[in-house]
Amino acid sequence: MTGGLIEKPTFLVHVVFPTGKNGEVADADTMCKFDTIFVASLTYLKCYLKSYDSDTIHSDLFYSRHRVDTTEITFEDGALFSVYLEDSNGDDNRKSMVAKAVNNKAELHVPKHKIDQLPVVQSLHEYSDSDRELFGWFANHIIHEVLHILGAYHHHDGIMSGYVDLIENGQICLVNRVDDITTRIVSEMLSANILATPPVADYHFNKETRCLTINGGEVGLFTVVFLKEARYTKWFYFCSDFTFCGIVPEDSEWDRLFVQFVHGAYILFEKNNIYNSDPHVFARSRLPGGSPHEEIKDVS
Repeated sequence: MTGGLIEKPTFLVHVVFPTGKNGEVADADTMCKFDTIFVASLTYLKCYLKSYDSDTIHSDLFYSRHRVDTTEITFEDGALFSVYLEDSNGDDNRKSMVAKAVNNKAELHVPKHKIDQLPVVQSLHEYSDSDRELFGWFANHIIHEVLHILGAYHHHDGIMSGYVDLIENGQICLVNRVDDITTRIVSEMLSANILATPPVADYHFNKETRCLTINGGEVGLFTVVFLKEARYTKWFYFCSDFTFCGIVPEDSEWDRLFVQFVHGAYILFEKNNIYNSDPHVFARSRLPGGSPHEEIKDVS
């Protein structure tokens, strides 16, 4: 198999708290609150993926908080979240959080008054109903960005559409809140056996019939999705073979093509790459590195 397989039993989510743009610093209580939110979010995501595909051995999701005021954390596998507190300058009506993800790094720009409203607890069950609702709001953003880091794009429904209520019976529930495309992509991306390097796919586009054929070589194809402005379109395919053959949508319906292989690695094609038979512009396994990926920004 191209590039071989690497065993990755864990996926570590590193979290740092750099100083905000106006000098805001996260105190010990604030960091403890985020400890609880991150640990719970990763735990529920892990349980959700296991319920979706109990046959696949997934990497275990772990949380690691770094007290240093830096975003320069070196790691071979996993994700890095930089959490910035931002004062509202007296505007307590500001409810939005700005978040963005690029490759395996994410930023959260958090209204300080929002996190200040949460008490310091060790368990979600210690929250009041209003606290639990706010907790779910934070968890929604964190899980959304984790899913981006693991290959997911936006969807018209569920958590990848923006904010959705995750609280059910007093705890976070992801069932019916994560779309099927995202679930499939992320479940495979978190496989405990990953490709060291993304394979190179051969492809052919017939301009007359608009038929696209993709050959994964030694590695099976898993998911093929046409994207439009970082969002899934209605043209997606769940594969189970080494070759994909399908009709390319009209120009106005897509701008990129996402091709995922078994064991999670994926490649992205720009529309012009397909039309001009150019090489793909982005290839990524779960390991850091690869070509630059577009920034996906969220405000909610």
